[in-house]
Amino acid sequence: MIKKRSVHIFVVAAFWVILWPYMTQAQSGIYQDGIVTITSNVIGANVFCDSVFLGVTPLLNITLSSGKHTIMVIDGTPFQWDAQRKEQCIEVPAGSQMIHYCNFPSDSAANLRFRGSVQKDILVQPRKIEFHSLITIGGSVGIVCGIATAYFKIKADARYNDYLLTGDRESLRETHRFDTMAGVTLALSQIGLAMVAYCLLSE
Repeated sequence: MIKKRSVHIFVVAAFWVILWPYMTQAQSGIYQDGIVTITSNVIGANVFCDSVFLGVTPLLNITLSSGKHTIMVIDGTPFQWDAQRKEQCIEVPAGSQMIHYCNFPSDSAANLRFRGSVQKDILVQPRKIEFHSLITIGGSVGIVCGIATAYFKIKADARYNDYLLTGDRESLRETHRFDTMAGVTLALSQIGLAMVAYCLLSE
């Protein structure tokens, strides 16, 4: 009975001897986690910790175990050829709260690209085209002269048909006159359309 009791006391004592250092360390906070906030001058940059994806910046109040961690912030996607990466090893003290800031150049990939729902504060404004007087004049000349060209060509065809039926030389002269007028108005309509195209392309 005494021997069995001695064994029991020995086991309990050994248990406390082995576990006491770990309990002391746990109470002192060595194995507590730390709180880390990761921000960047790029909104929506991808954040990885020890190759594990955590989210996008700004990443607030992430719990990390105490010790060293490798933080990688990617301006873009991991598979994007022009994405810029910032990698840094940080030390997270137990029970601490810290902020890790990652700064990218102002001309980095994500700063030049619209990020959709993540980066709602960046608005892509459509370019406004100023319709000045040359567009109005060119469009009007093109339309009016185009209609006139069709009219003169119809008249020329009619006079030529009269010439074929009657052999009247006057009808042939009028055919040539209407053809000339149709050619002039056609050229004017092309000039008007060219003015419109130039104005639109110059904007």
